[in-house]
Amino acid sequence: MILFIAFGCSNDADYFFNKTISKQVVEGNKALMSGDYSKAKELYKLALVENPHDPLALNNMAELYAYAKSIR
Repeated sequence: MILFIAFGCSNDADYFFNKTISKQVVEGNKALMSGDYSKAKELYKLALVENPHDPLALNNMAELYAYAKSIR
């Protein structure tokens, strides 16, 4: 019951417990932390082409857009 509430559905829980983080997300995180926002964006987009429901890629892309909006 706690997992259902925390993740919203079993598909998300399955992702976190049974899948690995995609290479594109890992590389996108590195690019984001080094300040290369355009490279991070492209890598997250590639991760989403591979898996459009990747919660880490979706979250990190949202954070990237929020950060870009805040520095304008």
